[in-house]
Amino acid sequence: MLEVIGAGNPDYKGQDWGDVWASSPESKQLSEDIEKIITSRLDTQDDGSASDDREYAMPLYAQIVAVTRRAFVAYWRLPDYVLVCQYCYFDTFFKGKICKC
Repeated sequence: MLEVIGAGNPDYKGQDWGDVWASSPESKQLSEDIEKIITSRLDTQDDGSASDDREYAMPLYAQIVAVTRRAFVAYWRLPDYVLVCQYCYFDTFFKGKICKC
């Protein structure tokens, strides 16, 4: 695929596909559609019925729980962490020492 578009070849004499896209009718139509969406969103009147002034989508407590759970899963998937914890558990069981994992 890269050979067809001439990527990385300084001697490529074919079309520049970025320019082909920029001058295509599809590109112009897509740009017009995007501009219509932007102007329609700017022209809407806010009736004040939906007020969502929150900075984040989740409350702080839910974020802390989600991040903590993700961190514990990441630790659990590390082979070194699992092996150290297993060593500590066996060491505690056989020697009676308390190991901090």
